[in-house]
Amino acid sequence: MSQMEVVGVVIPEEVRQLAVEKGVETQLPTVLQAAREAFAGAHLSLLRQDDPEMPDESYIIIRVTDRTMTVGDALRAKDAYHRSLLGRVPTPLTWYFRLWPEIGG
Repeated sequence: MSQMEVVGVVIPEEVRQLAVEKGVETQLPTVLQAAREAFAGAHLSLLRQDDPEMPDESYIIIRVTDRTMTVGDALRAKDAYHRSLLGRVPTPLTWYFRLWPEIGG
């Protein structure tokens, strides 16, 4: 199987492999649920991003797309997302997850 799905978000194989490699595969559903709750109605997608300055570092990007969201709404949602992760995901493991909001028109 090349892809799987968690909370309605397709997880590409390269993202799943990175999650396994970094030891965050069990946190992935929680992180996606937090993003889904904070950015209700937005389209969520995942991709792998390799750090261009640190060759051994890669991250899981949570792309949040909502062209109707204002900057203020996006900032409040981002804060809600990060607060939601506290106590649900060990803090050192949150390093591997990055939000990438695409808002406005």
